[in-house]
Order: sequence, then structure tokens, then C-alpha cells
Amino acid sequence: MEVDHIDNDPFNNKLENLQLLTPEENLKKRFIDNPDACRNQFDVIKKRELNSKIGNAYKEAQSILVDITNTLAEIGKSKPDFAEKELELLVEDLKDRYNDVVRYEE
Repeated sequence: MEVDHIDNDPFNNKLENLQLLTPEENLKKRFIDNPDACRNQFDVIKKRELNSKIGNAYKEAQSILVDITNTLAEIGKSKPDFAEKELELLVEDLKDRYNDVVRYEE
């Protein structure tokens, strides 16, 4: 059994606003009371997935930049200017995309 908020207000926890429903009943009620719930729930899931992918790509790009810098330092060479600029642009682009998703979720 699941607890359902009769008025769909999750902050209204008064006893008279709560009822027990089976998971199936609760799911049906949720979509009958809010026809956009399915789309909204899908949007939330997709935003979270996108946020995670961009965050992971950003972290990976930073890691690659550090690895290249360390490898070049070990062999006594500095990073070629073009490589540094390309990687910094990639990291900045990923960072911007990540921040856009975080702002969109708020």
C-alpha cells in the first residue's frame, strides 16, 4: 500500500488528506488528476540523464587535460598551444552545457 495525498499537495499531511492506495490505484490517480504528469516525469528523468552525461563528459575532459599535461611534463615538453586551446574550449563548452542543465532544473 502507498500513502496518497487526496488534494495532490505533498505538503498537506493532515490525516484527512491522506489515503491508502495500492500502487496501481495510486498510479492511475496520479495520471487522472494530472494528465501532464507522464510528460513532466519523463522530462525530469531526461534532464537528470542529460545532467549526468554532461557532468561525466566535463569530468572526463578535465581528466584528459590533466593527463596530457602530466605526460608532456614527464617527457620535458610543454603542451602545444593548439592542443591546449582546443582542450580548454572543449572543457568550457562542456562546463557551459552542464551549467545550462543545472539552471534549467532549478
